[in-house]
This record gives sequence, C-alpha cells and structure tokens, in this order.
Amino acid sequence: MRAKDIAKVVESLKPLLPGFKTKGAMIYKEKDDVLQAICIEDSGLDKQSFYVWVFFLPLYIPLKQLVFTFGKRLSHGKRWASDAESIDELSEAIKREALPYLHSIDTSDRLSQVIAEIDRGPNKNLNLSQAYAYSLAKEGQREPAIVELKEIISRVNQSPNSHPWTLRIREHCESMLENLEVDREGRLLEELAKNSRNILGLSPAD
Repeated sequence: MRAKDIAKVVESLKPLLPGFKTKGAMIYKEKDDVLQAICIEDSGLDKQSFYVWVFFLPLYIPLKQLVFTFGKRLSHGKRWASDAESIDELSEAIKREALPYLHSIDTSDRLSQVIAEIDRGPNKNLNLSQAYAYSLAKEGQREPAIVELKEIISRVNQSPNSHPWTLRIREHCESMLENLEVDREGRLLEELAKNSRNILGLSPAD
C-alpha cells in the first residue's frame, strides 16, 4: 500500500480511538511508559490489502525499532482491504477485539503479570523474559527482578550457540542488574524509555 492509502485507513479509524495520537501507520497512546497501539501493516501482496496489529510495547526496554512481540493481528491475521465495506468490517473488529485488549492493558495494575501470561514457548523467549524482568524492576519488585535477570544471564552463558542478539540481551540484563544492586534502576528505565520514544518518533510523554 502507498503511504497515502495507509494514511486514509488510519484517518478512518481515529474516531474509534479518542485520546490517541497518530504516527504514520500507527494510532497510539502512552501510559506509564507503555505504548498502547493499533498499527496498519502492508500485506506486501498487492496494493490494496493490509493487516492490522493491536499491541502494547514497554518503552523502558532496549529498542531499535517498532516490534509486535506484545500483540496480535486482528481477526486471526485476516487480510483487510481499503474499500468502504472492508473498513466498516474492520471498525467492528476494532470495537470487538482491539478496544477490549487495549483496555485490559490500560487498566492492569502490573504489566509484569500481563507479560508473564504470554506464552514464551518451550525455550522461553528471551525478549519476553527480559521485558518481564524490566517490568518487575519498574514496579519495585526488586528481588524477583534480580532472580529473573540472573536466570537470563545464566541461560545465555550456558547456551552452546550464542548469537549477537542474545549477547546484547545478556549485556543489557547485566547493566540492569548492576543498577538494581545500587538502587539506580529508575534512572536507567527512564533513559531507556526516552531513547525508545526518540527511535520510534513518538511525542514526549505527557
């Protein structure tokens, strides 16, 4: 899809999401350094179709780009079209699926619990584990955060096939662990959130 066609879809969905901002293909808001958003993803199959993601993203984890690790495609990955009938169906899907999903994130007392309930797979996805540990730290659950960080570091150290991305996670977790041990995790989490906003081109937090 062309950028202007994506912009038309975004514009048609904005009334369903009062209080949300827009950034390119994304409609979003932020609360407590957590992004809550809906994003249009070009299907890459033709000039008219697209997918729609609903997701949250902790901004206080190290980011290099927008990721959908903490979300899902609407309607089990349905491919939408930009015609009026499809947009009407999409609007209903957003009301039925996306809004309740975002509401559950918005009203959650502990994001760590939300992340803990995401299936990390048999090998325990390291990105999810890192987000879980950082969320524990942000919530003031220092001891569980330290335990989780040490487990991540140990898993990477014991892996016979470490990759650059797993070594980066280990490095980040070692840094967080050091900051937790001297009660400086708050400053690090703030710096990470600020950096994520810059990378994603988001407005400063209100």
